[in-house]
Amino acid sequence: REPLEVEPGGWQLDRCILGSSLELSLNVTARPGGKIRLSPSSDRVKILRRPKRALDLDQTVEVLLAFSPSAPGPFEEFVEVLAQYQSVRVPIVGYCVVDGAE
Repeated sequence: REPLEVEPGGWQLDRCILGSSLELSLNVTARPGGKIRLSPSSDRVKILRRPKRALDLDQTVEVLLAFSPSAPGPFEEFVEVLAQYQSVRVPIVGYCVVDGAE
């Protein structure tokens, strides 16, 4: 098993509405325990809830993110989950449309 497990491994968001905000949930497990850090790729990815303290051995916590697309068209963002021994990049990709546009 990996020292750091993150589920899901990414999101494919098709036809997001411009100006909307989507909540995304991650389950993070740190095998040796310890602190984790979260590093979003831009200000379009906000961290709403993160672990307040170091994780115990094999503890799983939920991380809550908010994603707000900023322009119509394709997008590629990510959040990087960093632990002492490993990091995992979780992609957020998809396509944003203007509300009412076909």
